[in-house]
Amino acid sequence: MAKPGPPAVAAALNPPLSQGEARLRQGVVQASPVPTADTVYVKIQDGSGVFPLPYPAGYVPLADDVVYVLSIGSGATETGIVVMAAAGRSGNRVLNPSFDTVADLGTVPDNWNHYAAIGTIIVISGGNFDLNETPSLVMVSGAAASDSYESSAAIPVTPGEQYELAYIVRMQTGNPNPAASLLAMWFASATDLYPATVAADTTASSDTLTGPAADNAAGSGIVTVPDGATHMRVGVRIQQGAGAGFALSITHVSAYKI
Repeated sequence: MAKPGPPAVAAALNPPLSQGEARLRQGVVQASPVPTADTVYVKIQDGSGVFPLPYPAGYVPLADDVVYVLSIGSGATETGIVVMAAAGRSGNRVLNPSFDTVADLGTVPDNWNHYAAIGTIIVISGGNFDLNETPSLVMVSGAAASDSYESSAAIPVTPGEQYELAYIVRMQTGNPNPAASLLAMWFASATDLYPATVAADTTASSDTLTGPAADNAAGSGIVTVPDGATHMRVGVRIQQGAGAGFALSITHVSAYKI
């Protein structure tokens, strides 16, 4: 006799014979509709569609998680349940990673923060990254030297964990050689903002844009959480010397636990 488990899991693992054959398939957790306390929307990777499915206690669903789905039966009688997340991956921990959400055009996007160490860079939310109109964070600078940081919402972390960070940055106009860096910023609390860090920034990627216009840099790298850090913010640093202004776009910022 099977060992009892959570009701939804027990029902899925011990189906009546009339429900037919059980299959284990992979799917991807969707950002919308937003997961509820007991239901998550999963796009099955074999192309059969997006379905609302129950998931077991102890699993916290995140958008873009790759999950295993146990499906039972076929056709109109098919049912299923999320069994577990695929080993070694979790969802993107960066909120508003492509800057789709903004309170007001021309302001810092929701769940992001702006810090200017030198000079002034204007942040213009809601711009387009390319001809496909991918949303992006647009940053505009004048001719003066500048050094500016954009940082994500705080992500809870534990020392020793590793995360793979990634971003895409594109030169739009102007200065052909601003430097872009993808950073992991470490904090002792969720409310601390840059530059009040608890450890030195970790650089995941350094990219010099040699554009203009069509020059894209897709940077990525793996970072390890240092001792003393309880939260990480993913940061994008943009630096330029004096002499010419620029406009550039940032999108697809991500942090995946590995």
